[in-house]
Amino acid sequence: MSIYIKIYLIGWFLSKFEPLQDLIDYLWSKLPLKWTTIKIIDYIYIGLGCHKCWTLWIGLFMIEPFSALGLSFIAYIQEKLLK
Repeated sequence: MSIYIKIYLIGWFLSKFEPLQDLIDYLWSKLPLKWTTIKIIDYIYIGLGCHKCWTLWIGLFMIEPFSALGLSFIAYIQEKLLK
């Protein structure tokens, strides 16, 4: 049970930690203009600021897929409850 809580908290930390998000914004702004017109780059940029996405990918790398989907769903519910 504690591995699930750790993964969830790591995903939350990476998506909400302002210095990291500022670094991602800075690096994205330094991409050549030709790269920023590629749609997949925009999706990657949006995903790096998403709590659900971080939780899903960290969960997929550390535990089985169904648990990662469950953690991502919990992150989705938390986001909806806080809005």
